[in-house]
Parts: sequence; structure tokens; C-alpha cells
Amino acid sequence: MARAGRLALVLGASAAALVLVPLAGGAEARHGSGAVAVPDRLAGYSHLMADVSAAPPGRAVALYQHGFGVELLDAPQAVVLAADDDVYRRLGAAESRGGAETQGDPGPMLLSPDGLHVALGDHDSRAADLGIVDLGSGDLTSYDLPEARSVIPVAWAPDGSRVAYVSDGTATNPYAGGPVVGDLVVLDLASGETSPVPGGIDVSVAAFSPDGDELAMQRSSGSGGLAVVDLSSGAVRRVDAVGRLAGPDAWSPDGSLLALAGPSELSFVEPGGAGAPLTLARPDLDGILGWTGSREVAVLESSGSDDATITAYGLDGGSRPLTAIRDLGSYGVGRLQLASGLIADLQVRPAGSPDHGPWPPAFRIGVALVVGLVVALLAALVTRRRRPTTG
Repeated sequence: MARAGRLALVLGASAAALVLVPLAGGAEARHGSGAVAVPDRLAGYSHLMADVSAAPPGRAVALYQHGFGVELLDAPQAVVLAADDDVYRRLGAAESRGGAETQGDPGPMLLSPDGLHVALGDHDSRAADLGIVDLGSGDLTSYDLPEARSVIPVAWAPDGSRVAYVSDGTATNPYAGGPVVGDLVVLDLASGETSPVPGGIDVSVAAFSPDGDELAMQRSSGSGGLAVVDLSSGAVRRVDAVGRLAGPDAWSPDGSLLALAGPSELSFVEPGGAGAPLTLARPDLDGILGWTGSREVAVLESSGSDDATITAYGLDGGSRPLTAIRDLGSYGVGRLQLASGLIADLQVRPAGSPDHGPWPPAFRIGVALVVGLVVALLAALVTRRRRPTTG
């Protein structure tokens, strides 16, 4: 009987080990080298998605929040999509920076132009810092900042060497009904030094110029509205235009235009304010996701109560669909970002089977325990039935 029990335990432990084997390998970075393209539809919500820290995706073409609110086992996720394959990973470092003020959503996050890093902030923190996640290794580096209660990354320099953020001495609320504003500061990642931006008071949005020498900033109307600052000289010039800066990638690749979002249209103006603006009349657009060509922008637009589409619009006319997003009624998608340095001439490919990586450790351990127990019980029953009788 003891021998049968030992055999059952050995078989059960072996079965459990087979389930746990992928956990032993640790993080293994992907180094995709294929052409950058987006799938023609995003994968659905997954409860079994690996974290960036456990299975790094390599460079990413998109970062977004999947799901809103918390119901039963569902939770809002920060998700990165690899630039050259259907590889999806959760960004737990962003999710851990959420709190009561975010209503369970991930904290502030911003994808770098090359898709290799994500900057992380916090709406309510006792120790101000900016986190940088390396998507190639899964490592998180924290940069201590001057005293502040909230830190929101708003723009990456095109070469990835600096991050502009807004900070405030009090906690900020992303659901207060208006834009989050603060003092605009630039962090140099190589030295760790911070530099307040001249005129950067009550700023909500910022965008670096393509050469990184200037910074466009959207200030509250009482602080001067839209302005451009020369980062070397500190000179600030106001831009007289209708609308607000349309995101961290508002500056066109050739530096000739700034994208502005108005109540019923997108407009494109010269950074100096001269010339008549170009307009793109789309009342459902809130900003741009980046430039997919010298005169083509990617936007997120609703295509129905349960669907949305990432669409590329030419400033001279014409459009092309890029990615469809389904099932928004169950799991909304928001805060969508594209890696601005990777999407020139962005192409579309048929979506394949999504790679969510190895199961999360807690789930895998639970499955291993169940499998091990079931195998051990079956082995014990079979061994007991085959035991010879003595007469």
C-alpha cells in the first residue's frame, strides 16, 4: 500500500511539474525584426495574458487600456501590442500605479516613439518619480523627481532621450471633468536632471518638434493658450489658432504643421500661426494617434455603438481603415497610443491567432495543483484495483 501511495505521489508531482515547466525559464525578450504592421483587428480581452516582466514583447506598435471598471474577475488592463506579430502583453507596472483616483484604471502611461519603452506616472503619490519600462527586457527604472504629488508623462522627445511631464503639488483626478493640468518639466533620461519649461504653467498637452529643439504646449486660456517654446533659448511664442493641441504627436514629421482638435473638426496650422489652416471635419475625433505619412494622420473613430476603427485620413482627401476594434460594449478600449516613430507608411496585415504568452504564475500554479491531485488520485485508484489478493 505504501508503494502504491508513493507511486501516486510521483505521478501527481510529475504531472504538476509539466504544467509548471514554462515558469522556470523566466523572462525572455522577443527581438522582432519584421516590418511594422498592425493587425486588421485587435484581439479580444484575455484573463490569461502574460505580463511584460515575465515575457517581454520587444518593440510595440500600440499601447492601450482594455476594459473599464471592475466586475467579478474582470479588471482594466494596460496592454502592449508588438510591432511585428500578434503578441499581446499586460503592463502590470502601469496597472499597479492606479488607485482610487483612477477608479481602478492603470496609472498614467506613454509609449515612446520607437516602441521600446513606456513612461509611467502617478496621479497621487507621496514620492514623485517617473518610471521607464524597457519592453525588450521587462525591466523598470525609476527616476526621482522634484517634490510633487502628481506626475503625468505627456510627450517623448523623438530620439527617446527626454520625457516631458506635468506635475502638481496636489493629487490630480482624471475623471474630474476637465483636462489634468500642471507645471511642464523635461526629464533627461541619461543624466536624470529635470528642467522646468519656460512659460509651462497650467499645461495639459505637449508635443516635441521633430528635431526635438522646440516644444508645443497647450496651456489653459488664462495662462496663454497654445504656445511654442525654444528649449535652448527659452523663448516662448504664442500661436493664435482655434482648437487645442491634438496630442503628443501633434507635430507633423516635417515640422510644418501642428494638429489641433476643435469641437467639430481637426485643423492643421503652421507652428508660427501663419497661413490658413487645413481642416478635417470629423465631429467624433478627439485627437490624432500619429502621422502615418507626411500628410496622413491616424485617428480613432467610433463606427457603431459596439465597434471602433483606427483610420488613416489624408489631409488632401481620402482615407483607409487600419484596425477594427470589436466588443466595446463588454470591454471598452481607451487611451490608445501608437509608436509615432514606427508608423510612417503603416501597413495592415490579417490578424492571426493572438499570442498572450505563458499563463500568469498564480493561474498556472493553481492548474498544476489540480492536475497533480487528479493524477495522484487516479493512480492510487488504479493501483489499488490491481493489487493482488492473498488467499
